[in-house]
Amino acid sequence: GDEVIVPAFTFFATAGAVLAIGAVPVLADVGEDALLDAASAGEAAGPRTRAVIPVHLFGSRWEPVDLGVPIVDDAAQAIGTEPTPCTGALTVLSAYPTKTWGAAGDAGFVAGDDEELLARIRSLAAHGSRAPGHHGREQGHAGRASRLDAVQAAVLVGHAEVLGERIARRRALASRYDEGLPDWVRPLPRSSGCAVHQYVVRVQRRDEVGAALAQADVGSAVYYPRPLTAQPALDGCPRRPTPVAERLADEVLALPVADCGPDDVDRVCEVLRGLRS
Repeated sequence: GDEVIVPAFTFFATAGAVLAIGAVPVLADVGEDALLDAASAGEAAGPRTRAVIPVHLFGSRWEPVDLGVPIVDDAAQAIGTEPTPCTGALTVLSAYPTKTWGAAGDAGFVAGDDEELLARIRSLAAHGSRAPGHHGREQGHAGRASRLDAVQAAVLVGHAEVLGERIARRRALASRYDEGLPDWVRPLPRSSGCAVHQYVVRVQRRDEVGAALAQADVGSAVYYPRPLTAQPALDGCPRRPTPVAERLADEVLALPVADCGPDDVDRVCEVLRGLRS
């Protein structure tokens, strides 16, 4: 079947979207910045490749390369990233409540400059209707109900007023972490203009570090504890060697950045320094 290249280090939904249309995800490795590695993606490309889905992970922007197929940007975590991560035919963004610009429930957007393609997407989101409206409209093809509802839209309009402030605060906190962390904690490289959806570091013996932070009442999270190559649902999918994705899955740890202040960052850094003192 048709193949779509996806990075091996991302949330499962990136590959799940490919499976949902009956295509085959082809798993490529990522770089040390956790973004799709161009060389690995190039090796994964073949005669059945129809698209590539780079993920602008944690708010960092993937720099586009020409693989000879359309690019569909997974920018779910990159609202507010500069420049805007619209590198290909379509860009998909998420407004899930945990995102920087979050709704009260499930919400998201699709952006692009191909009006014909966008019109088809709007139709698919409204049961395949060929025109706005409900009963009695002509259905050009099968779709589903996936419109943004009015409640979520209203919440997002309100949150839009503070979005710039939120992103500026996250960037300032990330810089404070960069300066205050001990040497054995390695911040994941970020692109210029990163929106800092998560502040992610790499540490050895990650689970022990996370447990020690919890003992000190410091929250942390792991995004993601296994690469897509270790997901049973993707057994049998073509893949390139993914050593970097596998190492990242063993080492990444997200430190608090949402709804935090400078004093919170300083305390996290102090706790981490105490673990190896």
